[in-house]
Amino acid sequence: MALAGSASAWSRWAQGHRHHFLSFFVVACLLASAQAVSSWTVSITAPSAGWTASAGGQVTVSWTQSGANTQDTVRVDLVSASNVVTALGTFNAKSGSTASGNTAVVTIPASQAGAAYSMRVQTLTSGTVSSSSTAGKVLPVLTFTTPVSGWEAAASGSLAVSWTTNLAAGDSSTPVQLYLVNSATSVVSAGLLPANTPALTSSSATVTVPAGTAAGTYRVRAVIGSGSATGTTNSGSGTVFSFTSSAPAASWVVAPGGSVTATWAIAPAVSTSDTVKCVITTTGGGAVATVLGTTPALSANGGGSFTFTVPSAQGVGSYSLALILLHGTTELSRTTTSGSVARTVSFTAPAAGWDVAPGGSLQVSWLSNVPASDATTALSLYLVSAASPTDVGTLLTSSAVVSAGGATVSVDASQVDGNYVLRAELDGQTVLSAAGTVTTPPSASSTPVSGTAASCAKYPRAPDWSLFL
Repeated sequence: MALAGSASAWSRWAQGHRHHFLSFFVVACLLASAQAVSSWTVSITAPSAGWTASAGGQVTVSWTQSGANTQDTVRVDLVSASNVVTALGTFNAKSGSTASGNTAVVTIPASQAGAAYSMRVQTLTSGTVSSSSTAGKVLPVLTFTTPVSGWEAAASGSLAVSWTTNLAAGDSSTPVQLYLVNSATSVVSAGLLPANTPALTSSSATVTVPAGTAAGTYRVRAVIGSGSATGTTNSGSGTVFSFTSSAPAASWVVAPGGSVTATWAIAPAVSTSDTVKCVITTTGGGAVATVLGTTPALSANGGGSFTFTVPSAQGVGSYSLALILLHGTTELSRTTTSGSVARTVSFTAPAAGWDVAPGGSLQVSWLSNVPASDATTALSLYLVSAASPTDVGTLLTSSAVVSAGGATVSVDASQVDGNYVLRAELDGQTVLSAAGTVTTPPSASSTPVSGTAASCAKYPRAPDWSLFL
């Protein structure tokens, strides 16, 4: 009876505390489960440290595990240096009930910034997290925005280049270098940018095509990054050409209102829409440029020739003449020669040994670059001593129209006999003619006349012998 009573009491006590037993049981199960979960680990085996991958490309990731069940999973992550996590996929921890691990192929997002990352494999089952990672990089990518296909540049000329990249904002340490690559020979030029030029997320530069670059078809090549983590991009193809001028020659001279013929050659031929602009610029202080005209660059086979007119109001002086090759409004190349705008004159008559009497007239002619349409420009003519041609001399005329090419001048009747030259003065220039003389002819009173005493003395008459008979 006592035992029965005890059992009954125990039963009543257990019924009253059954919720405590249930709670204890649940906690024990959870602890056992947690201990079971925390007992498995994972270790990444691929890719190895120093891996590289392209944005939008694929990477094979492998790992080993210890203690995982067939239903356990892992997640593959890409973790940035600032601990930003990009999940690449979730996979079974092992490929079978007896496998020691698994392998998966993950894809790097196409928009992933080129930078340093860790490839991480991490357990996902609840409990203590196990993870393993290797360091590597997503390769930087540069995309050209200019130049576009069909670009043109001259050796020693400039070329505008711009780009965007997949670099993270604020990355100023990743460098970029640009090169010219000959499409036919694959010859690569020296770098076009200063060393360690930052690529940034976007940027631009105007580069100079190396002097001596052979004419031909080229691409601009960009290498972004350094060491093993570099990306290479080629632009569209374009043309490097030579632009030379053969006229006007150095020390050219043209009069205001006159014309100058320019000749150039281009190899290989450039776009038929390209033009050549002719500009003359004063070479003194405060340079002033005057556009003489623009004409198609390819008016002839691989080059052109055009005659430009200098404005009649153009001031005389020293100038540089530039032929500028243009693609639209962009300057591709230019050639420059020095010369002057000046009116010139040179005597063609009288010829050496000329002679004129005081009060007589002399026909004078000259050549000049003054255009025939200029009927106002005049020169001054002086008669000066051949021994002292810089003396003031005697003014013969101050209104000889230059474009007329000549004039008849009169010598003053009081001009002293002697050796002389003509001096022409135009725009401050002095030109001398060939030497000649002013000679006074013999007077009539000094000329013997037949029948005079003088003539008899010179030619005595025969004696009249009849007087002596």
